Amino acid sequence: MISIETLNLPTGPYNCLKRSKINTVDDLLAMGKHNLLKIRKFGNGSLALVIDALEAIDVTLTDEGLPLPSLSPDASNMLDILNLGDTKQVRQGLAKVIYVLASYAHEDGHPEFLRIAHELHGL
Repeated sequence: MISIETLNLPTGPYNCLKRSKINTVDDLLAMGKHNLLKIRKFGNGSLALVIDALEAIDVTLTDEGLPLPSLSPDASNMLDILNLGDTKQVRQGLAKVIYVLASYAHEDGHPEFLRIAHELHGL
């Protein structure tokens, strides 16, 4: 999973997210814009910074957030099956691809594709 530290957010928005137990990009995606704005001292300016940081890694934050299904046993050893290794660079690249695919799947109303993308991201 991608930590919010990798987004290089300013101290204010970063601290608000950490206080709210939002530690990963998955956590941000699950919250969505509306719920993030409910966080104390996290306003439109902080939201804009988060959206910009996510867009820099080709991730789209939805208004309502995305459900995060549990990881299926079939996907739990996907990196071993694909023989990709476990380097940080490979995981970040794979996460970017999965987030892009998941955002398209969500926009086009394909929940089964979104489920698969989330399962793969959890590796």
